[in-house]
Amino acid sequence: MTQISNNKTPCGGYWSEEKEEMIYDLVDWGEAAFFVNHLITNKHGVWAIFPPEEGKYCLHHKRQEGERIPYAAIGKDLRKHKGWSLGYIVNPPKEEPKGFKDDPANKYKSYGAKKDHIQGAYCLFLEGDGGLSKEEQLRTIAEAMPVFQPSFIVDTGGKSLHFYWRLARMITPEKFEEMQKRLVKLIEKVNPNFGVDESLCKSNQILRIPGGLHGKTGKRCKLYRIGGWLHRRVLCDGKQQPYWEWSLVYGVEFFEQGLSVAEYVWEVDTTPEQKTINEEESSFISKIAREDLSQDGQWFSRLDKEVQQPLAVEMLQFVPKREETGKGDRRVCISILYGLKRHFGEAEAAIICEQAKWKSDYWNPTEELPSLQNPTNDIGTLVTLARKGGWVYETSKVLNKGGVRLEQLFPSSIINSLRVITRLLPYPDHLIATTYLASICPTLKLGTSLNCYPVTDFVVSLNLYIATVGDSGSKKTPLLKNLIENPLALVKAEMKARYKNEVAKFAQADHENEDIEAPPHSVLYLQDTTPEACEVQLEQQEKAGLSVLYLKDELSGLFSGLDAYKGGRGSAAQQLLEQFDGKGFSTIRKKEKRECDKTQLSIYGNIQPKVLADLQKGGDSSGQWARFLYSPLPSTPKRLPATITLDARKEHEDAKAHLQEVALALTKLPPFEYQLNEEAIKRFTEYLYEKEEAMFKAKNSELKAIFGKSGNKVGKVCGCLHVLNCYEEPQEFVTLETLEAAIRLVDYLDEYAVKFQKESTETEEDRRLRKLMAIAWKYKRLMAWRDIKQRLTEEERRKWNQETCIDSLKKLAYMDYGEIKEGKKGGLHFKAVKEYKK
Repeated sequence: MTQISNNKTPCGGYWSEEKEEMIYDLVDWGEAAFFVNHLITNKHGVWAIFPPEEGKYCLHHKRQEGERIPYAAIGKDLRKHKGWSLGYIVNPPKEEPKGFKDDPANKYKSYGAKKDHIQGAYCLFLEGDGGLSKEEQLRTIAEAMPVFQPSFIVDTGGKSLHFYWRLARMITPEKFEEMQKRLVKLIEKVNPNFGVDESLCKSNQILRIPGGLHGKTGKRCKLYRIGGWLHRRVLCDGKQQPYWEWSLVYGVEFFEQGLSVAEYVWEVDTTPEQKTINEEESSFISKIAREDLSQDGQWFSRLDKEVQQPLAVEMLQFVPKREETGKGDRRVCISILYGLKRHFGEAEAAIICEQAKWKSDYWNPTEELPSLQNPTNDIGTLVTLARKGGWVYETSKVLNKGGVRLEQLFPSSIINSLRVITRLLPYPDHLIATTYLASICPTLKLGTSLNCYPVTDFVVSLNLYIATVGDSGSKKTPLLKNLIENPLALVKAEMKARYKNEVAKFAQADHENEDIEAPPHSVLYLQDTTPEACEVQLEQQEKAGLSVLYLKDELSGLFSGLDAYKGGRGSAAQQLLEQFDGKGFSTIRKKEKRECDKTQLSIYGNIQPKVLADLQKGGDSSGQWARFLYSPLPSTPKRLPATITLDARKEHEDAKAHLQEVALALTKLPPFEYQLNEEAIKRFTEYLYEKEEAMFKAKNSELKAIFGKSGNKVGKVCGCLHVLNCYEEPQEFVTLETLEAAIRLVDYLDEYAVKFQKESTETEEDRRLRKLMAIAWKYKRLMAWRDIKQRLTEEERRKWNQETCIDSLKKLAYMDYGEIKEGKKGGLHFKAVKEYKK
C-alpha cells in the first residue's frame, strides 16, 4: 500500500493494489473539481459542510478569484465533524462587495451563501426523497420530460439521485425559482411518490457534490450519468472529445416551451393560489385559468382587439416597476416590455405603459422600448407575471365588463362539460352559450313555454333563432358538431329506435278492427329542406308533440330564399316570422292541404359577415332579421397540442357523455308553461319599457325592429336557462337571477347586432370619421397626423390619403367632436373632446 502525498490529496488517499484504484479517505477531488469547473460552470462558488440533521448550522468555504480550492480547510472541517457531508451552492454568486470581510459581522461568513448573494443560474435540478428505487426515479423523470433528458445525474450515495439540466445562458434568480417550482409541480403530478422537495427552489440551495461521502451511509457521492439516459463518459487524452462536452445544454426559451408542453400534457396546476369572491361559483373558472396558464399568450390573443389593450393596462398594475435597484426587477420589467412590444408594437406598447403609469424613478419603459430589438417572448409573459402579482381572471374589471360568461348562465356541472369540450377551440363564452342553447330547444316538448306577464298573456314558446357570424375558416363547423350534433346524438339514436319499434307494432296491428294511425315520423333536427317539406315535417312534429331544430351549416341559402319572397309574393318569409312565435299555419294548394295548430321551430346556422351585410341592405321592415340572435365568432388561430394524454381523452369523452345525458333528461320533461316570479315580473316590465324608449329614439326601422324583439328574445332565453338550471328538480317559477342572465346575454348580442347594422350601412366617409375618432378618443390628447396615421391599418392608409383624413378631422372639429391646433411646424394636431356617436 502506497500512501499518497497530502499535497495532492489534502484529505488523504491511498492506492489499493487489490482494487487497482485510488481509494480516497474523504473527498475525491478529481470528481469534485470536475463538477464545479466543467459541469455547473461555477468555479468560485461556496463549499458547504453540512450535518445529517436538518436545522443546524453549516460551515462555508469560498474559493476566491485566482485561488485554489481550499482543500486543507475543507479537509480539516470534515475530519473535525465526522458524519457531516460535503456540498456546494450550485448557483454562482455575484462579485463579492469590497470590504465584505472587513465587517466584523462577516468574519466567519462566506459571500455567496445567501439568496441575495446569488447572481443567477446555469442549471435546473431535482432530487427525489420518496424512497423510490433508482430505476423508478429515472422512469419518473423520463415520463415527465421525455425530450429533455438530464444533462447529467448524480448518485448521492444514499437513496436519491440528483438530476441536472444545463442552460445555454444564465437566468435570473427569480426566473430560476419560477422554473424550479414548475419542475417540482410537474414531477409531483407525474409521480406523487417521488418525494420532490420545494426547498430545491431556493436559489442558494446546497446540493451534495460528487467526490464527497454521504454522512449517513458512508458511500461516495459520484457522477451517475452524463449526456442523458446513456453514460457517455469519454476520457480526454488529447484526441477524444472531453467527456463534459457530452453534457446536454438547453436554450432557456426552448426548455421553457418543453416545460409548458409537459405541464399541458400532465395538466399541471401552474397558477398561484388565489381567493376569489365566491370560490364555489368560480372554482371552475380557476380550473380553466390553470389549464390555460401554460398558454397565457394564446388565450389573451383570442380576446377581441378592443379588450386587449385595457386588459394589458390592468395587468401592469400587478407587476413590478422597479421601485429600487438590486432586487432583480429590471430583468422582470424588460421581459414584460419585450412581450408588450412584440404583441402590440412599439407605439401602442408605449401608450399602454403610459396609461398604466408603469413608471418609477428607476424605470422608464418608453425610453427602453426603442432599444429592444427582435423580442422573442410573447404577451404570455405579462399575463403570467400579473397572475403571480395577484391579478385574477374571475375578478378582472376589464374581462367582466359588459361581456358574457358561462358562469353567469348555466349550472356548474354543465359549464364544466362545455369548458372541456371547447377548451382547444377559439370560442368566446357568448358563442358557446348560444350554440349550446340551440341544442336545448329541440329536446323540449311542443308547448313548453314561459308566461312573462300573465295579465296580457305574454307567453313565449321556447324556441330560438340563432346565427353565428364569422369569416370563412373561423371554425364554425366544429362549433356545430361539438355543441349541437354531439350533445343530441343520444336523443337522436333513441328517437330513431323508438320510431322503428312503433312502425313494427303498427305493421303487426289489426288494421281492419282497430282505427290505428301510422306513427308520426318525427325528427330532432332538419338539415336540408324546402318550405313545403318543412311544413309537412312540422305536421308530423305536432302529432308527436315535439319541437324541431332547423340546422343549417350556411344560413345564406335560407336567407336568400326568404329574400326571394320579398314584397308579399310568397308565404315562406311570413310563415317563418309567425313560427318564431310558435304559431301554426294553414296552407292550401291545388292538390293538398297542410295545417298545424302550433309549432316550435328553432333555427341555427352560420353566416359570413359580408354575406349578412349584403342581405341586410334591403332593410328590415318586417323584422325578420331582428328575430335572430347574432353571435359573433372572432377569427383567432389557436395551436392544438401535439400530444393528447389518455386522461385528456377520457375527460373529453366524459364531458360529451354528460351533455348527451342532459339532453336525454330534457326530453323526459312534460310540456309546461313556466312563470316569472314577482321579482322577475317587475324587472321584466322595466326592461320592456327600456326597450320601448330605445325604439322611440332609434333613427331607422332596422334598429326599431331589434329593440322591439328584445323582450321576446329575453323571454325565450330565460325559459331555456330556467329549464337547464332545474331539469333534475323542475320548478314552476323563474327567478330574477335567471331573468338577469337572459337579459345580459340578449343585450350583449343585440349590441353587436346594432353595431353590425350601423357599420354595414355606413358610407366610406362614415367609416373614416368613426375610425379617426376611435383613435383620438382612445388617447384623449393632442395628436399629430403622423401619430394618427400610425394607428391606421395598411388598407386604411391606402384608401385614405393625408388630405382626405385632415379634411375629416376638420369636419369632426366643426361637429364639436374635437378641437384642432396648429403644431410648432405648422402641422395639424387634433384632440377628441367627446365620444363619437352616430
